[in-house]
Amino acid sequence: GETGDGAPSVSAVSGFESDLADLIDDHVRACGGDVSFDAFKAHWQSRSFSFVHNARLVELLEGEHAQMLFSTTMPYLSPDAGPTVRRIAARYALPLLYHTQQLAPRARVYVTPRDVRRLAQLVDTCVAMGAADAVRAAKELVDDQAFVVGVSDQTRAEALDDAIAEAEARTRTTSASAARHKKRKTSHAGSDATRGDGDDDVDRAVPSDGK
Repeated sequence: GETGDGAPSVSAVSGFESDLADLIDDHVRACGGDVSFDAFKAHWQSRSFSFVHNARLVELLEGEHAQMLFSTTMPYLSPDAGPTVRRIAARYALPLLYHTQQLAPRARVYVTPRDVRRLAQLVDTCVAMGAADAVRAAKELVDDQAFVVGVSDQTRAEALDDAIAEAEARTRTTSASAARHKKRKTSHAGSDATRGDGDDDVDRAVPSDGK
């Protein structure tokens, strides 16, 4: 169950890593590019994945087990961990692991400077592609003070806070712009309908490029 220095055994870590990889990859195959939190959460629940907290080795304290789960998730956030949808799925796994743990108060997520950089980079990527749920999930963990960053790298924690704040601002700007565009489009469509020739239902069913 444990190595000589008290760390979880390789088999314990690799067992969860295999389960996590299977969960994430199966979701990526089935989601059709859906990067919403609800889509991943539904997949998580269909597998009753929260029971992973019950698979604790007797040699480990609950907090140690929780941290092993968090730490195993972190590499999946890396830019070289695969497609962005896969990284976002791992991003959603982290708050679900955090919020479903059985400890009270909850064990916090220890992150290294490298982990913080990965989190901040992924937030930027999510903003660029409009994945608002992923940005929100990151912000909620920061607001809950779920992360413990290495003492020597406090500036990285501040960088993550700044990235989240900037991401929120970009998301609000993008959403407002999309709403204005939709309003203009709706107004234009209404004007066209007023001048229509009676084939409105057919026209609406045909894509704009005629396909």
